[in-house]
Amino acid sequence: MTRIKKVKYILYNDGVLALIKKTLVWVTRIIYYNLWKLSPFKFCLSFYGVFIKKNYPDNAFKYYLIGQYGKFFSKFLKTQKEASIFLDIGANQGLYSLIALKNPFFTKIFSFEPQSETYDILTENIQRNSGKERCVPINFAISNSSKKGFMRIDEYDSGKSMIKANETGELIDKAEFSANRRETLAEWNARYRWENIEIIDGRKLSNLLSLGYGEKIGVKIDTETHEPFILEGLINTNFWQNIQWIFIEFSRKLDHQKCLDLLSKEGFSIAKKVGTDTHYNLLMKRL
Repeated sequence: MTRIKKVKYILYNDGVLALIKKTLVWVTRIIYYNLWKLSPFKFCLSFYGVFIKKNYPDNAFKYYLIGQYGKFFSKFLKTQKEASIFLDIGANQGLYSLIALKNPFFTKIFSFEPQSETYDILTENIQRNSGKERCVPINFAISNSSKKGFMRIDEYDSGKSMIKANETGELIDKAEFSANRRETLAEWNARYRWENIEIIDGRKLSNLLSLGYGEKIGVKIDTETHEPFILEGLINTNFWQNIQWIFIEFSRKLDHQKCLDLLSKEGFSIAKKVGTDTHYNLLMKRL
């Protein structure tokens, strides 16, 4: 949605006062973002109350810093008492892992991030927030089968980096991936690069985590369209029945119905929806 469309939408649905309030909030965030850019410090204090390593001009870092990802899930993570284990799948630089550290009910947090450079920042952020005893960074991706794979890395927005697969979860060819681009070849080469990664399935994930019997688990998944295959991988773990809730991003390009059908079949229902009709987040809870 363009800025002009957003202004029209707010005016029509919420009125002039709401538009003024949102404009002031936006201006405050931009000032805050640029003030930290001028500071001599290595880490910034995010609107979410956690320290994050400077990573200008990455868009994901910007959204971390100015609180652009909304309030619902951050508040939920700080207060929930249904799960003592948190799996942050698609952790990126670790925002939700760091927020989860603020909740003493979480005894262990596992942060999965396959991008090497982003993983290094994640590790530093965990250490800066005194989380290395409870939070474990893991440099793997999760899917429905184990394999050597690759990601398309977005140099402008690390949160948009992705694994691209067909309907069964097999990775598509790099040439096919790039052939579907909307950018010119020069723009594509300036923005994207490939990175080899390790992908593990549910069996290997079970062995890796070695979770105790009966430990209650919460999961966040944000992986830019690979969510259905991650769910299939999780279903094949030895701890699937211990998962109490799943917070999942439904982007425009994701197969929404496949995810909903999988979760519904496994006994999950929608507890909360946040966002628009085409791009939203769902908190799903086991019945």
